[in-house]
Amino acid sequence: MSTGGGADKSGGGGGGAVKTPSDFLKSIRGRPVVVKLNSGVDYRVEYKPGTTNVVADALSRRDEHLAEALALSAPQFSLFDELRHEVLTSPELTAIRDDIAKGSKPPAWAFTDGLITFKGRIFVSASSPSLPAILELAHGLGHEGTQNTLSRLRADFHLARDRAVVQEHARACFTCQQNKTEHLQPAGLLQSLPVPSAVWADIAMDFVEGLPRVHGKTVILTVVDRFSKFAHFIPMAHPYTATSVAAAFFSEIVRLHGVPASIVSDRDPVFTSTFWRELFRLAGVRLNLSSAFHPQSDGQSEVTNKIIAMYLRCLTGDRPRHWLRWLPWAEYCYNTSYQSSLRTSPFRVVYGREPPTLRAYEPGSTRLLAVQQAMQDRDEFLREIRDRLEQAQQTHKSAYDGKHRALEFSVGDWLWLRLLHRPIASLGVTGRGKLGPKFYGLYRVAERIGSVAYRLQLPPGARLHDVFHVRLLKPFCGTPPDSVPPLPPIQHGQVCLQPAAVTQSRLARGVRQVLVQWKDKPSAEASWMPLDEFRTLHPDFQLEDELLLQGGEMSCGDCNTSVAATGGRRQGVTRNSFLLLF
Repeated sequence: MSTGGGADKSGGGGGGAVKTPSDFLKSIRGRPVVVKLNSGVDYRVEYKPGTTNVVADALSRRDEHLAEALALSAPQFSLFDELRHEVLTSPELTAIRDDIAKGSKPPAWAFTDGLITFKGRIFVSASSPSLPAILELAHGLGHEGTQNTLSRLRADFHLARDRAVVQEHARACFTCQQNKTEHLQPAGLLQSLPVPSAVWADIAMDFVEGLPRVHGKTVILTVVDRFSKFAHFIPMAHPYTATSVAAAFFSEIVRLHGVPASIVSDRDPVFTSTFWRELFRLAGVRLNLSSAFHPQSDGQSEVTNKIIAMYLRCLTGDRPRHWLRWLPWAEYCYNTSYQSSLRTSPFRVVYGREPPTLRAYEPGSTRLLAVQQAMQDRDEFLREIRDRLEQAQQTHKSAYDGKHRALEFSVGDWLWLRLLHRPIASLGVTGRGKLGPKFYGLYRVAERIGSVAYRLQLPPGARLHDVFHVRLLKPFCGTPPDSVPPLPPIQHGQVCLQPAAVTQSRLARGVRQVLVQWKDKPSAEASWMPLDEFRTLHPDFQLEDELLLQGGEMSCGDCNTSVAATGGRRQGVTRNSFLLLF
């Protein structure tokens, strides 16, 4: 409808014209129609075809496709109706209601609007079917702790032993278990390795990497005797292999000290390779590898690495490329230094004498001892060294256990696993980030290894060592799953996401793309990918079921877009943006 500003002489007080395309004016087109408004002005109503009534038609046009968006909806909250129904059906609540009616309950109790209240709060029995929903309503808002959840619960509801109920609910919350850390002492008491009885019988090995390249050398192979603390530092080139490391070990260590009885190391690919394992199996050497994400098992070599790095840093100063030149002197300084656990130097433990001083030879300064006396002194000295090592070990264990707690699991228990340093693609774990979960799982205990290590039942095909220290594990509270979830498909070491639906398609710079919604992912993580690549990665996925051209309409998942009905345009979306060519 539009208004005209022309004056009407018959109106007396002035007026105008009202133009409208209404059909009822067709029958009275020959008779004038006058409308009198409250202002006293008369308006003459005139018929105007819709094709010529452009301005008013544009303002009053309704978009049929947005009709559904104008519908109003409201949430339905049936909790209070369920609580009222419980009052009528539960014998416990019925008895309390009757006591309130009789006046036998204290004044704090009341029966209002079909609900039992205590001090103005709704009473909920411990056996109420609505109790889990109420607890989730109070706790699921922000997954807060017991005190905050209890405060939210007590604002509207009253139940007996509410603190214990809230604590149990928060302890069994799946989201809290996966994303919250325990404010407890680290789990697992110290399990010391057996103290060796002879020099160079039990050794530890590790690598120091990232050094400046000098003559092709960038790595130091650290080999330390666990009894005497005597160490050798062997420079190596990178990349090194199990073959090159074994050759250096036999030429620098076995040549001087023989084949050891055991070797302690981390899970470096060299030490876990088939060649390394088979070589030392034939040599009769026992390989003691650390568990996953627990470098403390190889603590002796880790400490030695820190010391040799400190020596080289101090000796080279502002000339770091001279580290290879100073490495023999750093080894000499380390082996002749005083060790608090030995109460002497590693050099004296191995050779039975003090290290020679760096001074000129003076005739007559040496003396010869009887062979028998030398051997007795040597044996007594070694026994004393062993006692000192055991004493130092017990002191360290006492200090370590004072800051840790004992934690044990049984075979068959379900546990959470904490992954350190980086995500594991073979476990279906994507990038962690700052807000990523703290624990992953669930995994079942398959075997107990020693006192503080457990073998977990990982999914078949997981490329991760399955033995973990107890400090990386957390017990699961709640109903456990029936089996370990299978791994997602892996391609080139990365998780290959599985499509759930293809919702849209487009033509971007001449490349046909589809919008893919992935399984177990929120809708916000749907991504565009080329159609050819999608067909290559997922050849069994039926695109024809998701994208169909049906008489000018294209079906994209749950949304149907009619192109013909809008003349090729709808809300700024062109026909070409939805065109899919096969």
